[in-house]
Amino acid sequence: MNEEIRMPKVWRDAVSAGENCLCLEDLERFLEGSPSDEKSAQHLARCPHCQAELAMLRSFEESVPRNGDQAAVQGIADHLRSAQGAQQTPARVGFWRPLLTVPQLAGVAALMLMGLGISLYVSNRQERPSLSIQPSGSQAMRSGDIRLAGPSGELDQPPESLHWDAFPLAKSYSVQILEVDGTVLWQGEATENVLLANSEVKAKIRPGKTLLWKVTAMDSSGRPLAVSSANTFRVTPTKRR
Repeated sequence: MNEEIRMPKVWRDAVSAGENCLCLEDLERFLEGSPSDEKSAQHLARCPHCQAELAMLRSFEESVPRNGDQAAVQGIADHLRSAQGAQQTPARVGFWRPLLTVPQLAGVAALMLMGLGISLYVSNRQERPSLSIQPSGSQAMRSGDIRLAGPSGELDQPPESLHWDAFPLAKSYSVQILEVDGTVLWQGEATENVLLANSEVKAKIRPGKTLLWKVTAMDSSGRPLAVSSANTFRVTPTKRR
């Protein structure tokens, strides 16, 4: 037999599977670094066929399959088992491995960035809450929204008027004079931010008696818009001589 014919035959014999060659499961244990018996390790060290299969298996495991490559890898693994006479079983590929391909990871990252961007955009575009001049029915009025100008404190004589700061959008004002315990002594309405104290009002203001008064602003439908805090005043009694 001449040299040209003999060398390919020698090469084929060297890389062909022998009776003691390792099965695919043993090669996977070597690839994963799992403990293996000494006999298998010695065989792998001197067997070109097993070394070639281990290198091929490593290249399959370390490569990043493209879409549709998983079926091709499965077919090659099945072919290797068939050549060794082993029972054909699905390749032991972790369920998470198909999820870790570059295109899929890139898609997940893109979706996460898109979601973050939308969240930031919406939060920046949201209008800041503002104080509405006209509260709705579900909004509670705050005491002190209307500032009372007078009367307040100790007075030498009954006041001639009660006046306060005008409130925006108010069409009328409800004015109350109260006892210190909250009992309403007198109540009236005014269209301006002043109420003249007529004889009826002055009759309720007795010297030496501490009284309260407050104002509620109302819209054209009679709904309250704002309310003031209560002011106290007292007419000093006339000293007898």
